[in-house]
Amino acid sequence: MGGARAEFGAGGWRVRPSPKSEAKSEATPEAKLGPNPGPKSPPNSAPKPGRTVRLPRAGAGTEAAAMALNGTEITEPVEGLFSLWSRPGFLVRRLHQISVAVFIEGMAELELTPLQFGALSIIAVNPGMEQAAVGTELGVDRANNADVLNRLEKGALIVRHTAPHDRRTKKVYLTQRGREMVLAGNERFADIQKRFLGPLSATERKIFLALLSKLIEENNSLGRTVLRFAER
Repeated sequence: MGGARAEFGAGGWRVRPSPKSEAKSEATPEAKLGPNPGPKSPPNSAPKPGRTVRLPRAGAGTEAAAMALNGTEITEPVEGLFSLWSRPGFLVRRLHQISVAVFIEGMAELELTPLQFGALSIIAVNPGMEQAAVGTELGVDRANNADVLNRLEKGALIVRHTAPHDRRTKKVYLTQRGREMVLAGNERFADIQKRFLGPLSATERKIFLALLSKLIEENNSLGRTVLRFAER
């Protein structure tokens, strides 16, 4: 009976476990589990060399944030960082924000965006150009170019015709309304540019535009789209 034994007594036959089984059944939980290893030591929160420390996600508790920062908050300024005003990307981004704000205000009556006015200007001097070439000269990808042209066509400012030699190619033309719009926008743009470049002298404006053009030309291949330089 697997280590048990049968005995006959006053109450009849009964089965008694073997002494070995009794000792096993009387063993304490501690004996079964082995010696208590004691409390675990807290993990070292200091990052090991070469180990990536994951910053807590937004909304995480202060405890998680403290662990990510090795349990210590930084109260002293970090030295040696590049100032924002020494970062060309920061300055260009801020200048672009100002440029767009001035443009939108100046074109408020015409309700034209910078990209829309740019596309109209390109088509105005290149009647019948392929629609893909408009995006190349604007420096935008295919999706953005399609969106700009769709909006202009919906506003009856341009028309597109399939090229007779290639049905996959569409030619773009201004409508009469589009011609009037680009001329009206051109008049307003003179004031917009004067206001935007107002802080610069005439000589500084030429230098500024020349330097911008140089940076764009030399780094053109690094952009998400490659700009095709039109005649300037």
